[in-house]
Amino acid sequence: MSSHPPSPVSPAERLENALRQAFPDARVLIANDEARHRRHPEAARGAHLHATVVSGAFEGLAPTARHRLLYRRIPSLAGLGVHALALRLQAPGEGPLPSPPPSVPVEDLS
Repeated sequence: MSSHPPSPVSPAERLENALRQAFPDARVLIANDEARHRRHPEAARGAHLHATVVSGAFEGLAPTARHRLLYRRIPSLAGLGVHALALRLQAPGEGPLPSPPPSVPVEDLS
C-alpha cells in the first residue's frame, strides 16, 4: 500500500476553488466545522464544512434546484476531501452574506 504525502491545499481551499470555477460571479464563505465532529466515527474521512455561495446563477431557482445546479457543476465533492457539507445558496439581493456560526473558525471569506 503506497502512501501519498498530504496535500498542501486544504479541503476548504479546494472547495472554494471549485466553487469559484463553477460560479465565477459568486461571493463565497467557507467555514470549517471539524472541531464539532472530532468524535464522529468517520471524522477522518474528510472535512466537515459550511459553504455559503451568493451567485446570480441561483436567481429564480427553488432551493432544491440550486443544490442540483451546484452538484452538476461540482460532481465530485469527495475528490475535494469533503466528507460533510452544509450549503446556503442564495441569489444576490436575497439578504446579507451570513456570518459563520460563532464556534466555527472561518477558512476563507471573499
